[in-house]
Amino acid sequence: MAIVLGYQPHIHRNGILNFSVTYHNQQNDKHNLIIAAIAPVMSIMVGILLPNGQNLLLLKLFCLSNIFNLLPVTSDGEVILLSMINMIRKRRNENKP
Repeated sequence: MAIVLGYQPHIHRNGILNFSVTYHNQQNDKHNLIIAAIAPVMSIMVGILLPNGQNLLLLKLFCLSNIFNLLPVTSDGEVILLSMINMIRKRRNENKP
């Protein structure tokens, strides 16, 4: 999503199976919200759309467990919360006479 929004993300390898993606933050709260929320939301949607069955149960569980990434105790959840707070503050400041 960062590429779609015009950012230039860089993928870094941190260990054997651990990767991180970094990009220059342009201080756009809407973009930060979208970038942080898209992966957990899409994973949850895949988990919801997967048919029920014994063979797919574990995959469905892993997809649905991404709901925890939306909580503010995770890095994605923290970015989502801060972006929403900043957007609300900006909207309130715009509406003040």
